[in-house]
Amino acid sequence: MTALLQSLTANPIRAFLAAGLAALLALFALPMAAWLPGSLVVLGLLASGPGVAWAATAGAGFALVWAFSPLFGAAPALAAAIVMLLPAMLAAFALEKSRSLSFAFQALTLASCLLVFAIHGLLGVWALFGSSLRGVLQRRPARLAFNLSMAVALAATGVIMVT
Repeated sequence: MTALLQSLTANPIRAFLAAGLAALLALFALPMAAWLPGSLVVLGLLASGPGVAWAATAGAGFALVWAFSPLFGAAPALAAAIVMLLPAMLAAFALEKSRSLSFAFQALTLASCLLVFAIHGLLGVWALFGSSLRGVLQRRPARLAFNLSMAVALAATGVIMVT
């Protein structure tokens, strides 16, 4: 197993391909495998440095955008990929800089609490101005964008908590 992980993180191209495959596998095995793309990003940063981590992030992001684009369009797919991979990248950098797993967990917990607070705030605004938003959400593209944004926010909370 160690030889496989060293092989994946030895070269940025291998990290790019491995993270892309992990992202596609995670899409087919949700929610059990949602941690796979982020784990390769963290592994790449800790084992070989920022170059490999950015390559792994790009590989996973490319695969996620490729998979989500036919369903939601390019911009929402890119936003979903960023939201799914950014917590892992930030956690990896926090872990690398502080060398404290406790600090990384505390930072992730705080970030997930802030994200849940933001989701509740969005839902509160929606409840207050629901009647005026109801007319906007009657149109299918606006409704799909709203549903996708809420799904991405909830998925990001889950990814942060799992990571």
